[in-house]
Amino acid sequence: MGLNPDDVTRIVIGHGHWDHAGQLDQFQNAVIYVQREELRAIDWALNYPDPRISAWNTMSLGPPNPNGTYNNTCARTPACGYPPKTVMQIAGKIMSGMAQVVDGRTEIASGLIIHPAFRGHTYGAQLLQVNTPSGQLVFGSDTYSSWEGIRDWNVANIQQTDTVQQFLAYQKCYLLTGTPTDQTPQNCIAAHEPLSYSDGYPITKNWWNLVDKSGTKLNCSRAAEISIANSDTSHMPSSPDQTKCQMAPATPPPVSAEPTNPGLPGQRR
Repeated sequence: MGLNPDDVTRIVIGHGHWDHAGQLDQFQNAVIYVQREELRAIDWALNYPDPRISAWNTMSLGPPNPNGTYNNTCARTPACGYPPKTVMQIAGKIMSGMAQVVDGRTEIASGLIIHPAFRGHTYGAQLLQVNTPSGQLVFGSDTYSSWEGIRDWNVANIQQTDTVQQFLAYQKCYLLTGTPTDQTPQNCIAAHEPLSYSDGYPITKNWWNLVDKSGTKLNCSRAAEISIANSDTSHMPSSPDQTKCQMAPATPPPVSAEPTNPGLPGQRR
């Protein structure tokens, strides 16, 4: 995209799961913003008492299904999603003085406001309100797992989410981004929207395939330009490649038995 990670000075993580807080070490000059409650959630997850569930086990695969696919049994619990590498990167930012641990609502810069969404996904989930030329945008991470869910008031991730808190976070976005005569979720940015990069999700209609210097597509990676700062120019190519490709999942690794831990109850000694 032509952006240098060293130029990034602030990162607001919606929560600490690996797919939303990974690769923090690639942004050497960035201060991360994380809720104190999220750090408590990580500590709780790392000390979860059930030996069958561990915070770092992000792909605990169950027995194969008849069609050859696998079910991720760990992702359905709130204790999963904090693997050691991601936890160490978050801790590294804190220990090196490159983190701001916040409590609740915090304005981190003019037009950048963090709002708590505690238990909307994880215990310390947070939203980010951004004042842009396109209006107020609210980034919801997995609290807004699906834009369709916000639009239709559907709950997502019920095994990990407090439904009431998630709906309150939906309502907050309606109030922050809408007007008294236009209460729509147009500017509520979801994390895992299946309609992304299509007319069905209007906020990402300006999208393109990312390519390397040789012009090869980068594993179906895409970018979407949802707003441009007044002082910035567009990063979207003049002739964007919008031919969608299908990314095939990798073959799951074989499932191995969990190691014996003499310190855990109910295991062999």
